Amino acid sequence: MEKANPWFGFIGGIIAPGKHNFWIWFQTIFMLGGLFFGHWNPLLVVMAYFFETIIIGITHIVKMIVVWKYGKAHQMSVKMDPYDTMNHFGSIPFFIMHYFFFVGIQSVFVFLFFGKGVNGIVEPFHIFENYGALLSNREFLLVFSLLAITQISRLTSDWFFGGKFHQYTIKELMFQPYLRIFIQQFVAILGVFTFILFQKGEEAAILVIGLRFLTDLTMALARKNEVVKGKLIKGMLKNNDLTEPEARKQLDIFLET
Repeated sequence: MEKANPWFGFIGGIIAPGKHNFWIWFQTIFMLGGLFFGHWNPLLVVMAYFFETIIIGITHIVKMIVVWKYGKAHQMSVKMDPYDTMNHFGSIPFFIMHYFFFVGIQSVFVFLFFGKGVNGIVEPFHIFENYGALLSNREFLLVFSLLAITQISRLTSDWFFGGKFHQYTIKELMFQPYLRIFIQQFVAILGVFTFILFQKGEEAAILVIGLRFLTDLTMALARKNEVVKGKLIKGMLKNNDLTEPEARKQLDIFLET
């Protein structure tokens, strides 16, 4: 009897709905339903995915404050090396400055590319005025709120109630969001190129939703499945001068974004 291909089980594990990926499925179905049946402006959907960086940044600041105040690993690290300036409260305002400087630059480019297709958006450098126009738009507010609910649900279930804030230090969290944001922005930029090539926002929005769906499902499976996580760690060890515990720690930090 021919053995089943293990890749089918792997792919099935990624796609199958479950508690670990409920919000990912719900978010994707909601987005596609709004596009096809609610006739949402697809450019607003793409912009909301870009500006998810704001939600990630705010939740990350909350993570850092909780770790600084209550985290056991952080407090132990400070006792061992009290002069490590990157491991003290001052790292939090430093993170806020460099992170939201990045968000400001990102906002200018997003408004430049998509501003003409959205009512109320003016010159790309008028960032706060443009944000006001977006937040007064019901469609954008729905999409943005759903993305926020997804992030907050993970923050409360995994970080707070799951006790993961005890496992990290502020220093380890300093640049945690950037790799996840790089992937997120890469997906959204593909949507930009699709829009530029075909001048059709629907195709761009569907591409962004679909790629984000697969990316988030894969990350959710890696968080849940030690076999998948082990394969990713082996890949990291091939390309970096890391020990296995260091590679595991870096992967865990990335998967927690």
